[in-house]
Amino acid sequence: MTLAGTLSSWIRRLISHPLLYRHVVLRASAVTGIAEATLRRCSSGRIGVLDAAGLASLQITVVGRKTGQPRTVTLQCITDGEDLLVTDSNWGRPHPPAWAANLAAADTAVVRFQRADFVVAVQHSIGTARIRDWSTICAQWPNFAVAQSISGREFRVFRLRPDRRQPTV
Repeated sequence: MTLAGTLSSWIRRLISHPLLYRHVVLRASAVTGIAEATLRRCSSGRIGVLDAAGLASLQITVVGRKTGQPRTVTLQCITDGEDLLVTDSNWGRPHPPAWAANLAAADTAVVRFQRADFVVAVQHSIGTARIRDWSTICAQWPNFAVAQSISGREFRVFRLRPDRRQPTV
């Protein structure tokens, strides 16, 4: 294993601990945002904070519901077959992030995942679909449940399904 792989594995184990996640990681979200922007800029968009920690991430571009301008954000994601699941955890804050309202208003978005760009159909998971998707998310990253308990709100869950009708970007 390379030094980068060893470091990534160590970081992931460290931040996976619920107590550390609750008291350190969630409170460091402002610093994490700066580190994300810096890493993305220095690596020409190839590496971000979640990548460095060994967590699956994607960059999603969705049109702003008010401005009509494309907005790109990096998110932790969970794979479920070919689909990707994301949630509006916003680091356990009591209010959802702005990107979630844009995604909820969109039918499609463009995703960069594992160095591939493609169009996805956006599905807001509700009812039994949300229960199923939330279980899948928490099985792969239990700290989302920790963040939700801190936030005082139920996180929205989105299923991003590769749209085979749309040409890849």
